[in-house]
Amino acid sequence: MELLLTINTANYNFSSMRLSHALTILCVGWLSLVNAQSIGPEIPKEYQWDTPQEYAVDEASVTEVLKWLCSEPLGLNIQKRSLANAYVMEWITGSPSIRLEVNSEVFPFLEEHPELLFSLIQGMAFYSLGHPDEKDAVKLHAEGLETVAHHAELSEELSKDGDLKKLIKANRKRQLKVYYQESLEDWEKAKQNN
Repeated sequence: MELLLTINTANYNFSSMRLSHALTILCVGWLSLVNAQSIGPEIPKEYQWDTPQEYAVDEASVTEVLKWLCSEPLGLNIQKRSLANAYVMEWITGSPSIRLEVNSEVFPFLEEHPELLFSLIQGMAFYSLGHPDEKDAVKLHAEGLETVAHHAELSEELSKDGDLKKLIKANRKRQLKVYYQESLEDWEKAKQNN
């Protein structure tokens, strides 16, 4: 996150004491906001879903947690991320309102970084919950790949990986659908050759 703070005091007659007070309050408020964002959403300690109605009750909570997981860098808040992963994955796998089909063999970066499968699924699920009528597998995968690219770009280690560099480049060019289709074609060719 980048913060650009410009204060123009030319039109105001602040005493240095009042200005320093104002700056202190502004900085404390900003730090509180940053800290609150990095802490993330509340994850229920106990949860169980048995009926479609029970899944529906927690859909907003799951959506909020997915939004956080998709935006939060992978190396931060590891314990919270782990709890959030378990919460949303259990909800996704049982919910009658969402169906995702993911072939993890299509993406070569998952061989070296299998943890990115969570990012892929979470990105797909977040988009799917916001667009329940979207059934196009290419579009859903592109949305999941956008989350993977975001996480890879924020990671010094992942951004150096050759396969992920291609993904990051495709994301920057807004070519994730093409990236997905090419990955699928490459996988199908390799499968036929074996």
